[in-house]
Amino acid sequence: MPKTNSPGASSPVMQTPSKRTSSPTGDPSAQLISELRASVEKPKSEPKDRIIRTPKSRGTNVHSGLAGISVTNAMMREESPPTDAAMGSRHHPWLHLTSYELLTLRKRMKKNAIWKPSETMVAAELIDLGRGFDNYLAAKKQAEAEGTEFVDEANIASTKPELFINPTTPGGRPINRGMVLNAAKKRKREGLSELVDDQKESLSKKVLQSF
Repeated sequence: MPKTNSPGASSPVMQTPSKRTSSPTGDPSAQLISELRASVEKPKSEPKDRIIRTPKSRGTNVHSGLAGISVTNAMMREESPPTDAAMGSRHHPWLHLTSYELLTLRKRMKKNAIWKPSETMVAAELIDLGRGFDNYLAAKKQAEAEGTEFVDEANIASTKPELFINPTTPGGRPINRGMVLNAAKKRKREGLSELVDDQKESLSKKVLQSF
């Protein structure tokens, strides 16, 4: 009589063969190459903090309070001389230019607010303004002869006595090499302009005579 399994007996479990894991490509050499490449590659460095550079608020001369600004703005900071200021006062000193006059000269020469003119240019500018040592001596002599007040707030006789040892100085407006070259260039431009005008006039006459 054949044996039958009882209802409580467990049935044998069927085991399936396990599958071996393999690389995605199925090629072990490709996996080895990728691992070697990963080990050779340098790790990415973290970005450095950016250095924020603030714009310079000053010009070439950091010790000057006027550096980095235009001559026009610098003139607005200075006190303009009153219209009735006397010659020889602090607004119109005999032997030097005021800060406002220096800025005016810089603007006329198209320079920046810290440019310094030469001594020759300053002397020529003083003569153009009716000042300088020669004009100082002439005005003082005239005031003594007429008995009028002579203004000299700088007190040149006390502060610069060396100037009176040999007060005779050559007259005329002092000039330097740059001023001579500028004058020559101006004359050349004017001469070329006159030449062009003459050529235009001559050409116009020839055209009219041809009709």
